[in-house]
Amino acid sequence: MTLESFLNMDFDFHNNKAQSFGDICVVDAGYEKCPSGHSFGPYRRDYYLIHFVMEGKGKYYFGDKEYTIEKDCGFIIFPEDITTYTADITDPWYYYWVGFNGAKAADLVSSCGFTKENPVFKYDKDIFLKEQIKLLFHQSKKMDFNNLTMTGYLYLFLSSLYRQHEQLVKDRVQDYVDRAIVYIQNHFTKDITVEMIAKNLFISRSYLFRIFKSHLNMSPSEHLQEYRLDKACVLLKQSSHNITDIALYCGFKSVSLFCKAFKKKFSISALKFRNNNITLTSIKEP
Repeated sequence: MTLESFLNMDFDFHNNKAQSFGDICVVDAGYEKCPSGHSFGPYRRDYYLIHFVMEGKGKYYFGDKEYTIEKDCGFIIFPEDITTYTADITDPWYYYWVGFNGAKAADLVSSCGFTKENPVFKYDKDIFLKEQIKLLFHQSKKMDFNNLTMTGYLYLFLSSLYRQHEQLVKDRVQDYVDRAIVYIQNHFTKDITVEMIAKNLFISRSYLFRIFKSHLNMSPSEHLQEYRLDKACVLLKQSSHNITDIALYCGFKSVSLFCKAFKKKFSISALKFRNNNITLTSIKEP
């Protein structure tokens, strides 16, 4: 960077390193309107640092990875990691940052979904995140700045990231459940297993089991069997196929297994169900 570009930079910061660390403590805070192509690093720190981009864009380099960071996006730097970040040539970024540390810092960072494999984020649903990091910085510049107030703004800043991450996790889990249900609906006539469903979703069998239990209060295999029984009910009433053919079509390996499962679920035999004016519904389609 040339002397001229340095003199044209618009930046300010507050350093609080002299303060002792509690559960969490602001180390420094600042903002910078970078000139075209301005780069910082490689550099190592001994605390966590989050940048949030207000305008423009740039690149974040960590390890062998390169991330493009634009408006309403940010990135975290972990303690002792060597990183570099560079403003875009045509649309250089303007960002705020906050550095922090403390006994609970690692737990808070993890709860927001940050890992070294996932160090970037986007937050554009409202202006709350922007306001908190601005308020934190402006508090740091007051002659009588208050550490507790800055820490409060930091907690509010992180709480927004935590709530967003929590919602993303819920949405992702619901998506897995929905996709597993669709897979079952499309393949229930075949000899499918829970392992096959999990593999199709690129998740583990144990994880699939846990999310089904939490969302549907049943295991994937229980849902598969109930769906098969539900379809068998429809065929028993609306078709003339014999019970053996219906059982095999619905994915049961034998008619005896089907009849046993049907009787256990509905407390009536498949034959009596077919011959009497009875309507059963075991599960509903999503």
